[in-house]
Amino acid sequence: MSKNKSRKKVKKPSKKPLALIVLGVTILVAIAITIIVISLYTSSSSKGIPLYTSTSIFGYVNLENSNEYVRTLLSYTNCTNSLCIILFGSKGCPHCHAMYEFFVGNTRYRDICRILWLEADAKAYKLFYNLSQIEISSGIDMRIAGSVPHMLVAKNNSIYTIVVGEVKDEGFWDKLLSSTQTSEISK
Repeated sequence: MSKNKSRKKVKKPSKKPLALIVLGVTILVAIAITIIVISLYTSSSSKGIPLYTSTSIFGYVNLENSNEYVRTLLSYTNCTNSLCIILFGSKGCPHCHAMYEFFVGNTRYRDICRILWLEADAKAYKLFYNLSQIEISSGIDMRIAGSVPHMLVAKNNSIYTIVVGEVKDEGFWDKLLSSTQTSEISK
């Protein structure tokens, strides 16, 4: 009897860890396939207006089906016929304040800049939200589309360019404003 007590039962290895590994690998493969499919079918063409982050083109925004939005925004900011810069910003954002100071402090930009503080103006917030949705539907990352400061260059009832982030380069803005007919600048 003492021999039986000294013998221990050998446990068979559990199949649970193997099942978890297989499940984890399957999920990773599914995520990878999803990313590949999205990247293949998301338009990365240059159709639309350029969206810059800093002074580089990040992507393009298609405004073809957004005529009502463009009309509403330009009417609200009184930018229907003149060249102007529309700045969406947040009062708590230091980069927004830097762009505000840059535009207001420069005589070339002061009279053409329209400032829309999101938390102070419900209509401005709604316009910015709608713009971010248009950008996301054009393939722009939601972290970029929802970022401030967010500037638009408009002229003759059209939006020509979008710039996201703090860009206080006068040369960039001068080229951008002088090239509203081609809607793209060379850097």
